[in-house]
Amino acid sequence: MASILKKSTRNKVQKYLKFTFLFFVFLAVYKFYNAYLEDLREESADEEDLQTVFLAENKVEVYKKWLNCAKWSLLVIDDPVQFWTQFTKLTKKCDEEAEIDKLGLITLKNKDEDKIAILPRNNDEKNTFITLGIGRDITGEQRWKRKMGKLGKTVDFYGADPMTEVNEDIYPQIGKYFPFAVARNPGYATASVLKNRQYVNQSVVHVDIMYFVDQLLKLDKIDNLWMDAEGAEYDLFEIFEKNGSFAKRGIEVCQINIEVHLSETGPNHFNYERFMKFVKMLIREEQFAIFRTEEVIHMRINGFTGNTKIYVNVTGSVQEYDLKLSKEITVERVAFFQASTIYRGRADAIGEISEFKVLQKENKIHVTLPSPITPESIKQLGYIEVDYKGKAGKRGANRGLYLLNAVDYETNLKNGNAIHLFPILEDVAVPLKLSVITPYRAGVETKLKAGEHKDVTGKNLISNNFESGDEKIKISDLYFKVNAPTALILDNH
Repeated sequence: MASILKKSTRNKVQKYLKFTFLFFVFLAVYKFYNAYLEDLREESADEEDLQTVFLAENKVEVYKKWLNCAKWSLLVIDDPVQFWTQFTKLTKKCDEEAEIDKLGLITLKNKDEDKIAILPRNNDEKNTFITLGIGRDITGEQRWKRKMGKLGKTVDFYGADPMTEVNEDIYPQIGKYFPFAVARNPGYATASVLKNRQYVNQSVVHVDIMYFVDQLLKLDKIDNLWMDAEGAEYDLFEIFEKNGSFAKRGIEVCQINIEVHLSETGPNHFNYERFMKFVKMLIREEQFAIFRTEEVIHMRINGFTGNTKIYVNVTGSVQEYDLKLSKEITVERVAFFQASTIYRGRADAIGEISEFKVLQKENKIHVTLPSPITPESIKQLGYIEVDYKGKAGKRGANRGLYLLNAVDYETNLKNGNAIHLFPILEDVAVPLKLSVITPYRAGVETKLKAGEHKDVTGKNLISNNFESGDEKIKISDLYFKVNAPTALILDNH
């Protein structure tokens, strides 16, 4: 009997090992096939891009057309916020009018965004390339190196990023890596850096860009400059001026890819103004053209704020109740509004608001009202209002509001996850109203019917409003996705 069991066990083990072996063989073949297809795609893209060096279009003529369009479209705007919001749309219009594709622009894809470049048509065999802010990704640089190699040209790469994790391993594959930030002035300051897949504020060493380029690298020409300085770019705008520090040292910059960031924690009016002055300076001095602008809004919100109104009805006298919520939600204010009569259609003109502090324990807060509410006291209107803050989940999470991919946040509140996003009494079917406040550029997808979207007074934001109408819906059945916001406020009724 023992012999039979041993034989049976041995057979099972052999079958398992055989299955495992076949699985890994299949996986290896699949990966090899995918790599082969990717190589074919890259080879085809290279052949197409290399043909751009033979374009005979007059660059000066294209630039003059673009510049003329930019002067009429951008120089006439004086409001910094309007300039920022209209910039991408207007420059794309100028791109079309000037037919910039005749210049032979090629796309160098990174993991998160595209970079734009023009392959050189000169006889210089050497090319210099500086990356300020590597961001754990050298895909675009590698593509440039490969294409330049096929033209018989070599590229000297120099990359700086204060976050050594990953960067110190990948950038030396193509060039020289420097473990510090590069800014307008040297010093020790706070910067937004990528750490554990999240952007956090961290103190980093800044090296003066003039020292970095002129003294350390000893360069007088930069063929390609890629800048993702996480907010420090505003102080670096000066180097591109006709009489700026680069020009005074005789340093020439040919092509630039630059990311311009807004602050995620404070007012941006000063940044809007600096950006407008920078672009207008480039146009007036006629040194650079700005091609193929894109709005790439990074998802860097670590949390969100919310205001929930829970409309109630009672059959008797109630003075205490519990609100359910997640540990990740911090309640900042609770109020109860009640109105027994309506004055000229406005319940708030005759109603009573009670505000009070509450004690939050684990996944609930217990509320004791100053006085009982009755069917009579809330005959016209009664609701609980809660102001709170919540945490946004990382990619791969499955509850509350969480990162879906590089640019989207999603929520799916099935399986009891509703309390990770909203304070609720009970998960019962009721008419729902939802407002998600985002920048104008963001989009909101939900199964609820779209209501009237409105501007947020005094801010460059829009309230995206949705409702279920007479249909009753459980909060756990609610779903919405927010595409690329820089701010997020939830308002659930």
